[in-house]
Amino acid sequence: MDRFYLVMVCDIILSMVDNLNQQTAIKPWYFRWWGISVAFLLVVLLVWLIGLNMWLFNPNPFPENQPSDFNPLTTDIDDDPSFGSLDSKLTIIAFEDFTCTACAEGYLAIKQLRENYADQIHFVFRDFPIVGNNSTTAAMAGECADDQGKFWEMHDKLYENQDLISQEYVRAFASQLDLDLTEFNNCINENKHGAEIRNDFNEGLAAGVIATPTWFINGEALAGAFSYEIWQQIIDSY
Repeated sequence: MDRFYLVMVCDIILSMVDNLNQQTAIKPWYFRWWGISVAFLLVVLLVWLIGLNMWLFNPNPFPENQPSDFNPLTTDIDDDPSFGSLDSKLTIIAFEDFTCTACAEGYLAIKQLRENYADQIHFVFRDFPIVGNNSTTAAMAGECADDQGKFWEMHDKLYENQDLISQEYVRAFASQLDLDLTEFNNCINENKHGAEIRNDFNEGLAAGVIATPTWFINGEALAGAFSYEIWQQIIDSY
């Protein structure tokens, strides 16, 4: 009798093992223990590579001797494009990216400020190319146009043709604006304002800029695209 029960138990166990093996055989690799382990290791490796890439290639957000509570209003802004009067009661420092969708949405409002509030504010443009390679291309185009006194014309052209921004098209924009093409092309090819653009970007990071557009209005940071009516309310509040 005992032998009968022993044989029956053994048969049950063997049957369970056989069923388990069959189930395991049809499971996708990512449901098996080794598949889960490999996936986990790949995720860890990916996170490590992303962190290494950011550490190696991103600009240093805190340049040497620059405090973490950096205020962009305290820097020399003479080399940055601006409009309005230095004696104005309201200073607006903008950190923008010409390829940023939100910046393009608010561009017309800034154009209206140039036309209607130039005697009441001092507006300064600083480069914060954060979206991709074309961001730096556009920033360089703006700076090279500024060398010839046509930053704001290039500013408008870039935002109005944001989807076309590339090395080829910024040169076409320069031609349309009647810039000296030899001087402009040399400026682009030689990366003439690369250090200045990196400096703007680093100082923006140090000031706490993490997205574009970001505005420092008499030192107070605000982010996002504003309508012309909102800008009127902000300016009138001062």
